[in-house]
Amino acid sequence: MKSQIRKQIRQAIAALGDQTIKEKSRAAAARLIGLPEFQSAGTIMVYLQIPHELETLGIVNAVLAAGKTLLSPVVLPGIKTMHAGKLQGPDDPDLITSDYGIREPIHSPPWPIDQIDFIVVPAMAFDLHGNRLGRGGGYYDRFLSQPGLHAFKCGLAFEEQLLPSVPTHKHDIPVDAVVTDARVLRVTARP
Repeated sequence: MKSQIRKQIRQAIAALGDQTIKEKSRAAAARLIGLPEFQSAGTIMVYLQIPHELETLGIVNAVLAAGKTLLSPVVLPGIKTMHAGKLQGPDDPDLITSDYGIREPIHSPPWPIDQIDFIVVPAMAFDLHGNRLGRGGGYYDRFLSQPGLHAFKCGLAFEEQLLPSVPTHKHDIPVDAVVTDARVLRVTARP
């Protein structure tokens, strides 16, 4: 079921085309940047997109322009975990491309989990209850479940990635809101 949903989402995003992806990315970024939780956050963790993901450069630039601390995920595949590392910007000389094709500030030490205010969370799909279907590695679920993490968790997706429901397990960590190019969905109650 999960692999079928992932395949359908990949096809839907591929069908959008480059120009539509750019337009939808700008719209979603503007909605996210306008959130009061984003505005009041001092330290924000933003993933750096891979191909066929919603572009995050506008969000990265907004964090830097506002003088906020910018963090980005650093994946440690050997121990199947990740941490947040400080990022100077999209052209940070510390950025390397990992085996997963993700740009990461690899030499940045782990940022204290309790000092992150806002996290932009990617997924293959989100549902109307804030549940997420990731890429299958469980990195974000392990990261988001750490004791001491009190950050606002904001999913970011194309409207095509928002589904009525996604398969979940007890270890899956839902987000507090999902922002798409068409809306902001705040999750207040979960089944």
